[in-house]
Amino acid sequence: MSRVGRIVLFGLLAVVAFPAALLAVRTVTLLEPRTPMLSELPGGRQILSYPLEQDAWESSSGVVRHLLSDGTVRSFPEGSIGGSRPCPEAWTARSEEGPVRIGFLHGVVVDGDTLRGDSLETRLESLRIGLREDRARLVDEVRGQAGAPGFERAMQRWNQFRRQDERTGLLLRDASDSVVFLRLSSLRQISRAPTGWIATAETWMRQILTVLSETPDSWGLGGLRQALTSTLALILLSGAIGGTLALLAALLLNERLRPGKWALVVRRSSEWLAAVPGVVWGGVGLGLLVWGAGAQLDALLGNGLRWGNGGLLWASLTLGVLAAPISLKRSMEALEEVPKQWRLVARSCGATRWQVLRMVVLPSAWRGLLGAWLSAFARAAGETAPLMLVGAVHSIGGDVLETGIRLPSLSGGFPHLGVLACDPPWSVLEAELGHPVAYLSIFVLTLLCVGFELTASTFLLENRRRLAKDVEA
Repeated sequence: MSRVGRIVLFGLLAVVAFPAALLAVRTVTLLEPRTPMLSELPGGRQILSYPLEQDAWESSSGVVRHLLSDGTVRSFPEGSIGGSRPCPEAWTARSEEGPVRIGFLHGVVVDGDTLRGDSLETRLESLRIGLREDRARLVDEVRGQAGAPGFERAMQRWNQFRRQDERTGLLLRDASDSVVFLRLSSLRQISRAPTGWIATAETWMRQILTVLSETPDSWGLGGLRQALTSTLALILLSGAIGGTLALLAALLLNERLRPGKWALVVRRSSEWLAAVPGVVWGGVGLGLLVWGAGAQLDALLGNGLRWGNGGLLWASLTLGVLAAPISLKRSMEALEEVPKQWRLVARSCGATRWQVLRMVVLPSAWRGLLGAWLSAFARAAGETAPLMLVGAVHSIGGDVLETGIRLPSLSGGFPHLGVLACDPPWSVLEAELGHPVAYLSIFVLTLLCVGFELTASTFLLENRRRLAKDVEA
């Protein structure tokens, strides 16, 4: 590659990498572990809070927003805050039953008795995890015994746990000495600000993994587990459908279509189809699959509105057809890179078309075909607009009692990282914190797109390099 070519290539890579780098920086910054601040207001009143990021209007007007210890957000003039100091000894608790709480550890109530002491902090996390595991186990037991002879005994154990659970909780004291009781089994997370860069990095990574692995939280930061699972399932299904269709079509056309006018028409058609906007394909999928095939399937099965309301299957078929043209174009290019002399020599030795394909073409072009097949996954991962028409939902919800990863259903609405990032469904607190989960959604989706495309490009370039080397030999 010439010097000018290298400069152009590095320039294009910089143009692509710059937005991704900005997105990564924004994601990491918003998910950075924060330290509560103890601030003094006029009249000697103190507040324990998290200062929030200022927008342009707040900066010009001198207003600062704070997330207070009771989970509410309040604006203060900058001059009204006399002084602030970091308060790393304060705890932050995210509960399933209320907003985020900030306060000092006042004690832990266990079956009606209040425990205090230095060793309490080390026992707090194990006690919380144990209660949540007991709750999940008893819920599974009650569900499993539904309609069975052991159901009444399971309900007795559940009711006994609930009575004890209502009297086991955490006591948090705010700056005004008000104490709040939080049921320990309802706490999704309780933590203090880390000290030192190693602890900060560990907390940072743990927080990101928690958001990716947990179900949504209706009060605090929403979890992306369901959206991530359904997005991965959608990419794999649609990529496999589009890539397989493209490979079969490329093999058929390469063997049956002779060079000339019609070959040029087929090539141009695949390029034109690849340029069709995704939302157009979404409209086609909505009309043909959701309203057409889905409605007919519901009428045939008589199960109400199930397949006629969009879902993962129709979305996968839509994205599969959308991704097929780019994969077809690359597949045909990979097959055409195999020297024609090799085919002619094999045919002159008496080999059939199938034998030439199986023994000459595929062993020589399999890397390029694999890269073309993976291109369908990259194309499907980068599309969001058609999903809004064929089943992606704008809200997210999960059972807080479930801890395993649930595979999404092929019918019915499904969450998607891109759709949820465009229309974040979480609480007002998520917006006050700067939409960190929305940025994380886009960042994860970007990594998936770039990962599939880089893998596909690597196979395509390696296939071209090996063929060129074999021809020279």
